Amino acid sequence: MVERVRATANSSEMDKVVTELCTNSNGRETQLSVQHFFKVFFDEKDSGAALGGFVVTHIALIVGCAAPLWVYILYGTNGFLPFLGIIALGIGDSAGAIIGSLCGKRRWPRSRRTKEGSLAVFISMFLAVLCLESYSSACALRVPVLRQTMFVFLPLTALEAVTFQIDNLCLPLFAILLSLELSAWSL
Repeated sequence: MVERVRATANSSEMDKVVTELCTNSNGRETQLSVQHFFKVFFDEKDSGAALGGFVVTHIALIVGCAAPLWVYILYGTNGFLPFLGIIALGIGDSAGAIIGSLCGKRRWPRSRRTKEGSLAVFISMFLAVLCLESYSSACALRVPVLRQTMFVFLPLTALEAVTFQIDNLCLPLFAILLSLELSAWSL
């Protein structure tokens, strides 16, 4: 097997290496351990995935991060629209989950989310936009940053706190709508 791995690595076909390792070293156990690893990241919306079904949350995360960029390419609006997927999910939702889990004490009514997590969502998204504005010429803001973040990020933070839907899709789609509305107002 070592010779096959060397030959495969020399030909830059690493996917064959992984396949070879899985099939030659008790592939069933490898499959189960990978499945067990990903079960940690499943939520209540992915309960069928544990039985080999469709994983909605991971695909929604990819689409949610990319959708604002797709809309930006189609409509070409100004502002931080192309970055909204990463800002909302990669920065805001992640910061909210981390801070809410570690420091969250006060929960929102009828929600498992915490007020401390929501504050982290808003502050992290605001800081991300400030960094984008100060370090990137690609983010040509036509309205003041404070107005833009208040109009987009306050309602987005509120939605994140109370939604029972797949927030990996809801947050970016809502952010796109708010950002397009803000662009229409500032024309």
